[in-house]
Formats: sequence, C-alpha cells, structure tokens
Amino acid sequence: SDPGDISQYGNFYRSFVMVYNDLDEWQKPLLQMALAETLSHDDNSAVDGLQVLCGLFLRASRECMARKHHAFMVAIHRSLSDDVAHVDRGSNQLRATASVFENHKQKLYHAAQVALDELKDKAFKSVFVEPTKLYFHAVGDFVMEGDVEVHGSNTYLALLLAALGIKLARSPLFDDEVKGVVSFFDCLDRNDMNMLWDVQNLSKHWEAIVGRRARVSRRVRHNQFYFQGRNAREVANDCLGKRMYSKSCRCLMKPYLDAFAKYFSQQFVVERLCNRFLANDELKPSIQAIFRGIASSQEVEDAEENAPYWLWDPISGKFHNDRGLLLLRAAGICQPSV
Repeated sequence: SDPGDISQYGNFYRSFVMVYNDLDEWQKPLLQMALAETLSHDDNSAVDGLQVLCGLFLRASRECMARKHHAFMVAIHRSLSDDVAHVDRGSNQLRATASVFENHKQKLYHAAQVALDELKDKAFKSVFVEPTKLYFHAVGDFVMEGDVEVHGSNTYLALLLAALGIKLARSPLFDDEVKGVVSFFDCLDRNDMNMLWDVQNLSKHWEAIVGRRARVSRRVRHNQFYFQGRNAREVANDCLGKRMYSKSCRCLMKPYLDAFAKYFSQQFVVERLCNRFLANDELKPSIQAIFRGIASSQEVEDAEENAPYWLWDPISGKFHNDRGLLLLRAAGICQPSV
C-alpha cells in the first residue's frame, strides 16, 4: 500500500519506515544499529525503549522533518549504554602496548566523557528547555510549549555551539525554522528563574520546581531569541556577527551562558565525577590504581589503602576537592591549569 496513505499512520512498523525513508543516507545505518542495540537487551529495558520509540516515530511520521530528526536522535541516545564500562569491556578499545596504569586512566577518561555528555544534556534542559516551556505555558501558548524540544532546541543548540563552541550529543538541525524559543530571562518571575537555574534542580521538569503557578512579568515576542535569522543556522551566524546589534545581543545572552557554565565549574563537577566512578564496580579498580599512583605513602596508609577514604574524610564525610581534582588530572580528564 501507499506509505503516505493516512490509514497507515496507526501502524508502528509503517511509521518507522516512513521516518527512515525521510532520513539522510548517513543516518539510516545508524538508526538500524540503534534499533538493533535497543532490542538486544534481555531485560525490560528493551520493551520500555521500544514503547517510547514507537510513540515518537508514530508522531514523527505525520509531522515535520524536525520531529523526525528528534525521533532519530532519541533512538541513538537510548541505544547507548549509561555504563561506559560496558563499552570498554572489549580490550580491543585499549592499545595492547599501553601499561596497566594507562589502561586504568583510559577507562576513567571514557567514563568521564559519558558522564559529561549526560551532564551537558541535563544542563541544557535546565537552562534553556524547561524555562522556555514554563513561559509558553504561562501565556497559554500550548502549541509552542510542545514545540520547544523539537524545534526550539535546534536554535538553542546552534547558539551554544556558536557562542561557546560546545556541542551536545544531539546535533542541531540547522535548517529548522526558528520557533519554540523566547528570551525568557527578560520576563519570567525572578524567584522562579533562580529556582529553575539552581544546581539542586538539575534536569527537573519546571512543574516539579515551581508547581502549576507559572507566571511572567510581561509578554515578549516569541519565536525570536535576541538574534535575527529565519533558521537555526542564520541565528547562530548572527550571533557571531560583527554588527553592533549582534554585540549587544551577545551581552544579553550572557546570563544564559553563565547559568549553563556553572554546571561545569570545579566546585560542581569534580565530586560528581568521583561519585560516578565509585558507583560503578567495574571502575573501582581503576580508581584504586590511580589513587595508589598519585597519593603519598602516608596518605595511602592513612586511608587504609582505600581510595574513597582518601577522597572523603571518613569522620566528617567532607569531600577533598583538591584530591578529587588531582585524580581527574592524573586520568587526563582535567588540564593541569584547572
């Protein structure tokens, strides 16, 4: 039957085929591998993952290319393991000539890559996506509220790439039209903004933070975020422009960039990464090996040869940020100047 026949929209298989046919050629084999990986798990995660993807692809098959791109990116992300040790179990990923110590460093380095990619996604959601949704909900524009993740994210992602050179796991669709964005910092309640951007509320939905009492001090023009352009690419290019208008807009964007950057400050990220490493049983030997390689003999003795006791005071429970930073530097995760 005709793939475009509206009667086929309730068929999940047909929905996947329709989205697949509209993807670029380089995306198609990646989608095949992602779906195969999702279905390869022998626990409930395969069923749960497929249910999520069925809903996304069913809707994407009826809508715009941005929605299809979003469904594709979700499929890719869900196929990736949260546990980098799973990725690194094959010794072929480590150079056979590397020393045991270098192998341990490499494992921690790859674990940090995964953790920081996840942190970037969460920070992006907290700083840009959730406040934008709150604004559109407060003004009653529920259509735009639903377009924030699919369309608005492309503009925000392109601006992050232009302003800070930061690329998230999700690549922006540069040709997507500018909608689902708004300069919310200018009009949301200041207390709400402080709570939305509080590091304790990382990645939380806006309703879980401020409740249903969404409010704005004034309405602003939506589908525009300071810079000019018809699509995400043009907006990003305008951000990099030399016009006086672009320069003044970059100043207006500073609060957003500062809010995003604070999630990667030394005070926030060092302890978070060390906790992530120690929560993974397969990474504990690597932590121990690097700990023994960088700590003094007296420190090793005082910590009873136990890395967690070296990183945290066993009595007060206080985290030794300087030691955590030393460990991250030894693993090549942080530059010596950090």
